[in-house]
Amino acid sequence: MESELLIARVALAVVFATAAVAKLVDRARTRESLAGFGVAERFRAPAAVVLPLTELALAVLLLLEPTAVGAAIAAVVLLLAFSAAIARAIRRDERPDCNCFGQIGSRPVGWASLARNAGLAAFAVTIAAAGPGESVGQALSGVDPLAAVGVTVLLLLLAAQAAFSYQLFGQNARLLERVRALEDGSRGARSTPEPLGLPPGSVAPWFELPDVSERSRSLADLLAPGRPLALAFLDPDCGACGPLLPRLARVRADGEGDLDVAIITRGTPADARRAINGHAFGAVLLQKDREVAEAYGVNGVPSAVPSRRRSTSTSGSQSSRTSGNSSARR
Repeated sequence: MESELLIARVALAVVFATAAVAKLVDRARTRESLAGFGVAERFRAPAAVVLPLTELALAVLLLLEPTAVGAAIAAVVLLLAFSAAIARAIRRDERPDCNCFGQIGSRPVGWASLARNAGLAAFAVTIAAAGPGESVGQALSGVDPLAAVGVTVLLLLLAAQAAFSYQLFGQNARLLERVRALEDGSRGARSTPEPLGLPPGSVAPWFELPDVSERSRSLADLLAPGRPLALAFLDPDCGACGPLLPRLARVRADGEGDLDVAIITRGTPADARRAINGHAFGAVLLQKDREVAEAYGVNGVPSAVPSRRRSTSTSGSQSSRTSGNSSARR
């Protein structure tokens, strides 16, 4: 039983350490994931650092025999908090990216995420109830040092090979996705003319649309903060739109408040929430058909129209003007 408890501690420590390092390597994606779970914008940047550092600390404390029980209890609390956030997202019919292991295994949350957390929590509860088991030093006391080094090197090589294979499969999948997107874009280019858009500097057409929470939002509402705004026109039947969403979210996140992005699409609120997959945007609006896209001269998707609020010199009033239409088709 003592050896089994040590194995459980090491396994749990490896999981937390892997998750922590992956989150720290890609903090932008971690911030996007936190936004998908409803974390307020001012808390996302610090949470993207504090959360992985907490996981890393738990991994270290689990390996040390004197602190293993306390770390196991803290791990149970953290896993329960994760599970509560996932259950809330599922109940609201939302599927934000878990980003539990960064780019190694980022996928929308679901019942499998809850099952995984339950399994890890069972390991932690066992350690907290039965004790830490034997120490790492005791486990290695009778082992030939040369054999220990050989086994460690072999395990590291196997881990490196597994990581390389995973990245290779992931890269192949992304290449196939891009090929499909290019094929869809080329078919769309043959069937529809290139969008001409509005002339740069022209007055942006006014609109008022419901968002995914069925709250009415107008162009004036989107421009109220005074930041430049990009209207991204997408469509639920557009094959090239899905891969573009994470890039649009990253553009908005990297802008650090200098640029806002609003999505205009079609379909039901539930369809739109699934499509954006937890990515953070200034607004996600639903047009009935293509009335707003046509008003902005958008004849193909995905496309984007930059807009900003400007003051007129004659009356002192403010109006929004476009900077022309830029196609985001790939």
